[in-house]
Amino acid sequence: MLQKRLMILPTICTLLLIVVCSTTTLASVTGKIAGVVVDAETNEPIMGATVRVVGTNLGTTTDIDGEYFIINVPSGKYSLMVTNIGFEPVEKTGVRVLVDLTTPLDFSLEPSAVQLGKKIVVHANAPVIQQDLTASKIIFTSDRLKTLPNISSVQSILTNYPGVVIDRDEGLHVRGGRTGQVSYYYDGFSVQDPFMANSGLRIMPTALEELSLTSGGYTAEYGEALSGIVSAITPEGTSTYHGRIRTYNGFTHPYNVNTGTPGDLKSIGNRSFAFNLSGPLPLPNNKHHTFFAAGEYLHDASYLPHNGIVSYNGTAKITLRPTNKMKVKTNIT
Repeated sequence: MLQKRLMILPTICTLLLIVVCSTTTLASVTGKIAGVVVDAETNEPIMGATVRVVGTNLGTTTDIDGEYFIINVPSGKYSLMVTNIGFEPVEKTGVRVLVDLTTPLDFSLEPSAVQLGKKIVVHANAPVIQQDLTASKIIFTSDRLKTLPNISSVQSILTNYPGVVIDRDEGLHVRGGRTGQVSYYYDGFSVQDPFMANSGLRIMPTALEELSLTSGGYTAEYGEALSGIVSAITPEGTSTYHGRIRTYNGFTHPYNVNTGTPGDLKSIGNRSFAFNLSGPLPLPNNKHHTFFAAGEYLHDASYLPHNGIVSYNGTAKITLRPTNKMKVKTNIT
């Protein structure tokens, strides 16, 4: 009897592992870089050139046609370096990678008989037309989010998109649809509130690398969306320490109906304080183990007594790379 039980135990463990691993398909949180490397003098393709993403362990080599591609690149801005024996190294900075899209990036290498220990640095420009974008989609990157005023919420950002309306309850309506017809994703995970049909957590605008709204032409991975898809992506930590602080306080000139003139400037009580910090973890080989953390204090006053909102929010992402072919990420919100 004991032997039979021991034989059944591996089967039970296997079934439990299948149940645990059988989760719903997650939305993509990475993009792709692709292009061709050619000789600047002859315009012939260069085979075997090394293309790598600076500061990461992502890289590849060109094929016989000089073409390359790098997949699973997290959303963000990077520098790419191309090296090959007999050619001057070339580095392109400011390369923006977007979720679910391909960033085209070509290189022309200058022949060099002797390596002189120098490189050519070129600042990359985003293409005017994203050729592989087949859906009705608007994308707000971290560079753009830093310059937008009064971004206290995701809804206040998305109102810059035509066809988006916010009701008095902060509900998001896309192209005339209802609030419950908008799907919300946070780092690839669905955060839809099953009861209220809106976002189940507070998404901090200052803690985002990319925010997008898709209002038509959905792919199969977003089968439940009816009106729109809101996807928020937080950045991964970097090999060096970076931080940012943002705060605001609301003021107004009350209008005096008796005199018909605005009154003195006074605070309305709306204020916020947000920060984010990223860098390597204090571990051996820490450039491969990074963190990102962000926090926010928000006080949204109201004209009615006892109707204001005070909230404290925080998020953290830890990225571990035990090997060159393995990456482990965990999110805490």
